[in-house]
Amino acid sequence: MSTTSAPFGLQPSFHPSGEVRPAAGSVSVDYTTNIFQYAPVALVDGLLNLSAAGSTNRAIGVFLGVRYVDVNGRPVFSNKWVAQAGATEIVAWYTSDQLIEYQVQANATLTVEAVGEQYPWTVNNTTSGNLTTGLSNVALDVSGVVTPPTTSQMRITGLTESPTNAWGDAFPVVTVQLSQHQNTADIAGY
Repeated sequence: MSTTSAPFGLQPSFHPSGEVRPAAGSVSVDYTTNIFQYAPVALVDGLLNLSAAGSTNRAIGVFLGVRYVDVNGRPVFSNKWVAQAGATEIVAWYTSDQLIEYQVQANATLTVEAVGEQYPWTVNNTTSGNLTTGLSNVALDVSGVVTPPTTSQMRITGLTESPTNAWGDAFPVVTVQLSQHQNTADIAGY
């Protein structure tokens, strides 16, 4: 049973083609906010930024990792962007396809009736992650459910299959799609 709250962000889990393909972009050298792996991100003026929590903030996908040259001229490969001045040759990978499904842990219990409903994610800021593992700690915010025709950031598509995960658990892991994707019109709930 999912009885422990251990959020890990929005982890890509499915695409109809069978393969989740990352897109390459960049982060501004002046961006002084940490971005953790699987944190929702948006393109702002062509550069990746965190996509804030809240039912109207759109995302392009999630952050997957980064490569850059540090101030000492050494190449760095990391699953997180830690705010730093002086980095060059920054290449960041992220998901961008609106058909990708993600698995995400809910911050409270859900039942099967949640399929098709829409929710925002929890706080997504510079401290929303683990500096050791590099993983985001964004979760699905159960208290933020919206009623159609209103839309929110994620639409639940199902339950992640696992012998330790079930509807009604304290913190179930569900599958979602971005319902307010930057490249498409809002997708209404069922």
